[in-house]
Amino acid sequence: MKQSTTVALMGIAIVAVVSSMGLNGIFATSYSSSQDTTDKTLPATTNMLGHITLVERDSHGNIKSYQQTDNLITNTGVDCTAGDLFSGHTSHSCGVNGTSVFDVIALGTGTATPAATDTGLGTEINANDFSLGASDSRAKVTATDSAASSGTTTVTIANTYTASTTVTGISEAGVFDSTTEGAGDMLAHQKFANAVSLNNGDSLTVTWTITTT
Repeated sequence: MKQSTTVALMGIAIVAVVSSMGLNGIFATSYSSSQDTTDKTLPATTNMLGHITLVERDSHGNIKSYQQTDNLITNTGVDCTAGDLFSGHTSHSCGVNGTSVFDVIALGTGTATPAATDTGLGTEINANDFSLGASDSRAKVTATDSAASSGTTTVTIANTYTASTTVTGISEAGVFDSTTEGAGDMLAHQKFANAVSLNNGDSLTVTWTITTT
């Protein structure tokens, strides 16, 4: 009698478990949804970094002063870069979509702190101090770039200015896409930590290094 009662109670217990879980809960195979676990993280935003080096020499080639510092990439410079990449972007007539590229260096005597919103030098040098013509401090140069084998490219833009008279208070420089004073777009701008003064025959070598990563 006890054995029959035990079997009956076990049957009732099994039915109760099946009822609460459902047949699928006991007999169904466990499945997991298919999911691509490949890392979809986008690369970091491309950065454009600028660096400027200044070497002042006397008429005999002896170094009188040396300065180097990071410089500011302007909003216009960033905008122009986008314009070069995407043909529908026409905010500025610069680079590939315009008529020229950023291969012009200009000097000035402005002393204000550069800002991202700058579109020109504070006070651009336009006297014939370097025998370069009307836009005297704007020098068109040949840019050189490194091979982008590791996702980093470095472009170097340099010019040596030789004074044809005494020039004082040279305190800023910029990179432009035009040789005409007051025209074109400015990619980068920097004020010197120490203003440079040149005697007749002295020279100032300005080297810009633009790195994209």
